[in-house]
This record gives sequence, C-alpha cells and structure tokens, in this order.
Amino acid sequence: LFVGNRDGRALKDVYVRVLIKEHARRAGIKKKISPHVFRHTCATHMLEGGADISQVQRLLGHVLINTTQIYTRVAQPDVKKTHSKTHPREKDKDA
Repeated sequence: LFVGNRDGRALKDVYVRVLIKEHARRAGIKKKISPHVFRHTCATHMLEGGADISQVQRLLGHVLINTTQIYTRVAQPDVKKTHSKTHPREKDKDA
C-alpha cells in the first residue's frame, strides 16, 4: 500500500511507522495509529467504491478470501443498498 517514491519498491515497515507516528503527533491525534489502520481503511474504501474483493485480496497479499472478508469493514447500509440493486426479488418490486 505504501510505495517508495524513488525506485518503486515498498517502503520499510519501520519507516512507515515512524512517518505515521510523526504526522499523527503533528496533527494532534492522540489515538494510536498504525499502518494496519491504513490497510483496513484502504481495503474498506476500495470495496465500498466497487472494487472486486479478489483484487483487494491480492493487493493485501491474503492467501484466503476469508481473511480479506474479516479484514474489511463494509458498512451495513452499503450491503443493503447493493442487495436492493442486485437481488432479483428486489428488481421485481420496480416493475
């Protein structure tokens, strides 16, 4: 999720942690923030934006799709909205 700006290689974990901690301190954020929070947030926003879960799975490096499903926090209203848009029984209500 974090790519170095010089040669395209991933940034070192410790460097990302230091950057996040420093920027959180400067912003006055007292809550503990870590790269893990960004993984959750990124995955959730991608799924809410319509990304395929298998693509998110590959991005996060998960072997099992179940891990990706647990890892993300898709908002319940979005699930209901998707259901009403895609389920055949819901489509019949519009007719």
